[in-house]
Amino acid sequence: MSSDFPEEHFRCSICLDIFKKPATIPCGHNFCIECIKRYWGTRSKANCPLCKETFKSRPKLSVNLAFRDLIKKMRAKPSVTKPAPHPRPQRQSSFEVFCEVCEKEGLEQSHAVKSCLVCRESYCVNHLVPHLRDPVMTKHMLTDPGTFISSHTCRRHSRLLEMFCQTDQQLVCSKCTEREHKHHEVVSIEKESQRVLGKMKEAEADFHHLIKARTTKIQELKESLDQGKKVKEEELQRSLQVLHVVKVAMESQQGALVEQSEAKQLELEKRHEQLNKKLNLELYELNHRRGEIHQLELIDDPLHPG
Repeated sequence: MSSDFPEEHFRCSICLDIFKKPATIPCGHNFCIECIKRYWGTRSKANCPLCKETFKSRPKLSVNLAFRDLIKKMRAKPSVTKPAPHPRPQRQSSFEVFCEVCEKEGLEQSHAVKSCLVCRESYCVNHLVPHLRDPVMTKHMLTDPGTFISSHTCRRHSRLLEMFCQTDQQLVCSKCTEREHKHHEVVSIEKESQRVLGKMKEAEADFHHLIKARTTKIQELKESLDQGKKVKEEELQRSLQVLHVVKVAMESQQGALVEQSEAKQLELEKRHEQLNKKLNLELYELNHRRGEIHQLELIDDPLHPG
């Protein structure tokens, strides 16, 4: 590989070998096409093993032909003597974090790209691979190295905060336990984490019971409301039926009353007609008799008319 291009630029961060059929994913990182396919095959969502960017759908992969040809050309060039390793760079600021595995193994120190909150270590691209491939380690929470160091280092003693003071309820370093927190109740972070997780599970269980109780109560209220609506509907239907019966009865009674009234009216009119005929006959007879009397009055001797 040419010295103009560092070899690590042509290594897949999953298999740690020189790229075979390199594929570029949307975030810009490159991987062997088969490596990234296998990696995505073990996950429910497609994301980048390095920057963790998650894609809405699994990207369509194709070989980066230009990059593949460049790798072929680099391989074809004669190798040069590998330069002597550079001295380990000194940390220039509190946010310049280096790989702790490289430091432990005496390797050339590399900048850390991620820190693990479970292992409590920072890793370079190469030593981060187990956290991207191991089924157990892939569940570990990874964070930015600068954030990890600033939030997990004792500001007073510049040492890693690896214990928890239960007396003062705060994270402490080994120096803190020898000085300010010497006679306090101090436990490991793992033990305190387990205690907190236990409390969280208890709280979660309590919330689960409360939610279940509220859900049951809501269901009971809904059923009570539905039952109330059903009873009211039944009562309304019964009332409407009663009103219908009353209405029919009233209409029937009304018809009977009308018929009875009409019959009485006819009877009254008949009696009136009969009485009227009788009175008219009597009136005729009276007028006739009055006329006879009037004729007699015209005779000189009423006793001897002839």
